[in-house]
Amino acid sequence: MIPGFLKSIKASLEEDIPNMMAFFSHSLNPLKGEKPMLFASYANVDDHSTQGGTLPNQIFMHWNRQDLNEQADNSSFVNQTLWFFAHEVAHLYQPGSTEGVSENEEQSWLHEGNADYFAAIAMNFLYEDANSYVESRMTRAFESCTEGLAQTTLARAYKNGHFNLYYSCGMIMHRAIDSVVQQKTLGEESLFTVWKRLQKAVNSGMPPGTATFLTLLEPYNAPELIKAINNATSDDAFKAIQGIETLYQLPE
Repeated sequence: MIPGFLKSIKASLEEDIPNMMAFFSHSLNPLKGEKPMLFASYANVDDHSTQGGTLPNQIFMHWNRQDLNEQADNSSFVNQTLWFFAHEVAHLYQPGSTEGVSENEEQSWLHEGNADYFAAIAMNFLYEDANSYVESRMTRAFESCTEGLAQTTLARAYKNGHFNLYYSCGMIMHRAIDSVVQQKTLGEESLFTVWKRLQKAVNSGMPPGTATFLTLLEPYNAPELIKAINNATSDDAFKAIQGIETLYQLPE
């Protein structure tokens, strides 16, 4: 943490991130090894961007903007910041690293979409007044995903400068998986169950990626879900949009 870092964000970093880590430790598997280290920084420049990333036991967060002090009481900025935190913390609890989740760039919906959906769950659990913000993020994700898929597919998005689709489409896909798994097991299991099994599978030598992930969904007897995921990730734009629309409505 750099000296003089904005007090309100510094306080949030010191309080909210440990709470999020406790939530994911309980929901998934506790982290092994050393306690993670957080690196946070900001640049006082005329911009409104944020960057984040994780390495084993390390989280990096950076803001580019001139008005951090003024934004401290802005509820939208506060929610965006909490989402940013939760997304990066969620990455720490995925199997090993992003390479332990996704086989290649076109499968980035697995780790980026999962981190966004886990951020949504964490925010709903930890913050009573976050529900409407989370719902609006979900709605915007669906709209952004379908609009983006009209221009490119997930198979090509990383080549065509549309990497954001792995976040928006991936979140919708994980939301559907969570809903179906909970419905099929009467609430006994959830997306967290699937991801704990993914971690176990990868640790035992199964290859990362979509194929392994989909085998973990087979026991739930949800062919419509798997077909929709296959459509959403196909290189056929019509099928991809159709798949996402189906996923957005599951289960009904």
